[in-house]
Amino acid sequence: SSGGSIGFAAVQVGERLAITVSSPVTSVYLLEGADALNLGGAVERGVPITSDSSVEGLGASLASLDMNGDGIAELIVGAPGGARGAVYLFDGALIGAEAGSLTTDDADITWTGPVSGAPLGGETLGAGRVTDDGYDDVYASSYVADAAKPRTFYTMLGGANPASGAASDLAMSSVTDIMGFTADAAVNFPSAAAADLDGDLKPELVIGSPGESPGRVYVFSGDMLGGPGVFTGADAPVGIQGQDASDNFGQAVALAGIETANPLALVAAPGQSGGVFWTFPLAF
Repeated sequence: SSGGSIGFAAVQVGERLAITVSSPVTSVYLLEGADALNLGGAVERGVPITSDSSVEGLGASLASLDMNGDGIAELIVGAPGGARGAVYLFDGALIGAEAGSLTTDDADITWTGPVSGAPLGGETLGAGRVTDDGYDDVYASSYVADAAKPRTFYTMLGGANPASGAASDLAMSSVTDIMGFTADAAVNFPSAAAADLDGDLKPELVIGSPGESPGRVYVFSGDMLGGPGVFTGADAPVGIQGQDASDNFGQAVALAGIETANPLALVAAPGQSGGVFWTFPLAF
């Protein structure tokens, strides 16, 4: 095997499983279906994707969706290392091909953080379609390991030929002032999830902001983020606040029951009374 930690992030891409290996150098491996069931020796048989640039942390986040409308899901890889970080989009046909290895130079599209010190790629969430143009879209966030600097989520639209460049220049909309950093956080970027919660087929973005006092969770509608604008938590149609000043409410966020009429937000507040896990209904 590779000797590294396996499973830092994983996503199904067509008939392959993309999985992040954290050492000796963080990289992404593409595994065939049979190998995905037996990871012990699978990585050395997989197709590695490595970084050809100074951007580190390749595979910190992974997503898969069809952004160019060709009917084949692309692999979207976050790499929040370095000054600006990056999100890479690899064509689905390339991911399914019999290549011996791939690098970030093989990516069709590269998005970067807007400024030094706010690297992109902390989270990539397959958003489905936030507009009516027929292309899948993705939410991508910055990563900042500094309590004084907020994080930003960008709505990156799909299309026949999406452009490369700075996310801030290309995004349809953004959500900023998300305070994800906490002094004792194991992972210093905000947890988030995306799913259609109101039945309009446009996925909402649910973001934890545990660095606020107390922590908060914000729900932004897909319809809102599918149009132009720069938003903050104050603009969120739904906001949930923790109970204690240092509860880190929102440090982990997940969704359940999204196929039902009563979806739930599952929210961790590890700083509250030794750790509390909350459940909230999100039908709206």
